[in-house]
Amino acid sequence: MKRSHGSIIVIALLMLSVIMLLTQQLIRNVYVGSQFIQTMIERQQAEVLAIGGIKLAIAELTHNPGDQKSQKVFLSRVLPHLNRWQTFDLHEAIDGIDGQVKLCISAEDGKLNINEIFDFKKQEFKPDYDGRLKALEIHGTFKSGEIHTKLLEYLKKRQRKLDDITELSAVDGLNQIDVLYHPPTPPATKKDKEMANDIITLQDMFTTWTTNDKINVLWLSDALCAAIGLDRPMANDAVRKQEDYKKIVTDLKPEMAQDWDAHWKTLEPIYGSKPKPEAMNSLKNIFSKEFEPKVYSVLSYGKVGQAEQTLLVVVKLTKEEKVDEESGSNDQADATQKNKTKSSDKPKEKFKILRLYWL
Repeated sequence: MKRSHGSIIVIALLMLSVIMLLTQQLIRNVYVGSQFIQTMIERQQAEVLAIGGIKLAIAELTHNPGDQKSQKVFLSRVLPHLNRWQTFDLHEAIDGIDGQVKLCISAEDGKLNINEIFDFKKQEFKPDYDGRLKALEIHGTFKSGEIHTKLLEYLKKRQRKLDDITELSAVDGLNQIDVLYHPPTPPATKKDKEMANDIITLQDMFTTWTTNDKINVLWLSDALCAAIGLDRPMANDAVRKQEDYKKIVTDLKPEMAQDWDAHWKTLEPIYGSKPKPEAMNSLKNIFSKEFEPKVYSVLSYGKVGQAEQTLLVVVKLTKEEKVDEESGSNDQADATQKNKTKSSDKPKEKFKILRLYWL
């Protein structure tokens, strides 16, 4: 009998051990499953915030160019943050979610259009750009002239225009350069010194989205500032140069774009001293006389918990003709009046998404 009782106790203990192991595994699976679900929820929320950042950027860019007051508001919103992160912290009590949205607006009109600065018939870079590219260097990666040589060899072999700047990452040697722009980061602590970027990225130097080989001086990219020898943007310029930007926006007039050489004093707080006369004379040939860009790139970042989502969108300002709804009236007078009204309506301007990259 004692042996029988002992066997029962052993079996019972074994069964309890198995039950405990199964319970632990069940608890572990439930925990892992709940963590996975939470991570997926946060990831989806971060994605929504990143998309929301694009909408926020378009709202900042939307204005009426013909209205002076609207234009000044637009300039004061965008110029201080151009090529820099704007950060928006969200709180559940106010915004319904704890998270963060960051966005960075850059102007494609402030970059070199690789398809336009290269003459595919002559198989060479246009004279106004050839010297600039030969002088371009990336500290620790490429010496002067190396990027020019690699691009020249690639474009000669390609024989046709690029469809997208990301294609340059396939060029032998250029894969050492980051493709997409990294906005300058603020100092980690108050004791650290604020620094400008020390890198150049392909997408920040070149574009394929503009329609000519000119660059818009007021909206230069970070990389092009480096190539020309101008001051590069820093993360906290919107605060550090707050009063400067207020004065710039007040002083800026569209007609200044016709001759930035004569009005460089207005741009000095942004870019520093004007290039030397010999350099300025060559640059004037590539400066656009347009005051405002038509194409922008927006880098948007959303974060919820530990989940992060980033996307880059290229948007273009386009005009959309207004179409009147057809009426069932057969009255000729009404039709004539509608035609007059339709012809007098100005086309609406809106932003169209040209390309979207999830990063």
